[in-house]
Amino acid sequence: MKCSGDKWSSLQTVLAAWGVFPPLQGLAFGCFGSFILYWNGEIVPISNRKAGELLALLLARGGGPVHKITAAQTLWPGSDESHAMDNLYKICGALRRVIRQGVPIPLNIQRDILTLDTREMDSDVRRFEALYQQRGNIACCQEAVALYKGPFLFEEYYEWTAQIEAYYDLRYLELLHIIVRHLSETGDPGASYYQMLLNQGQ
Repeated sequence: MKCSGDKWSSLQTVLAAWGVFPPLQGLAFGCFGSFILYWNGEIVPISNRKAGELLALLLARGGGPVHKITAAQTLWPGSDESHAMDNLYKICGALRRVIRQGVPIPLNIQRDILTLDTREMDSDVRRFEALYQQRGNIACCQEAVALYKGPFLFEEYYEWTAQIEAYYDLRYLELLHIIVRHLSETGDPGASYYQMLLNQGQ
């Protein structure tokens, strides 16, 4: 359920104050459900699945820095070091090609480390976290729930995402409890919809 009317206007104010209101133009990552890269509102295809995983890993680590060997061992657990590093160089090359095509991914590849300048991009995870911090506002709770398309990278299972997935899933369920309680107390029939989501998530 999206916010509307005065609630949507107040939500815009909150998001603008946090600096996370979705821009009309720009780079954005979607990580709830599956990884999606957006540029100016359009989905950017990334042919190499591991390239998307690397970006998601850097995003989850706050942009880094992440040592290359750490990234390689995380993305290819169980592989020997040289094989994992070879694979990492290949996906870095794939991301460089995307950048050369005009998509300004703020990825910095140095000798031993990788960083992602998260100040130059938006993400559903960042918006969700900002809205969660404003969970005293029921409109913010509803908008955060609408952003949650599924657990963190749920459609592409990676071993390293389990703790992050649990982190956001618990917050999602907490927001649903808040919404259901508020709407039930005010007699809003929309409570049944959020109760259904809560039942599905538990």
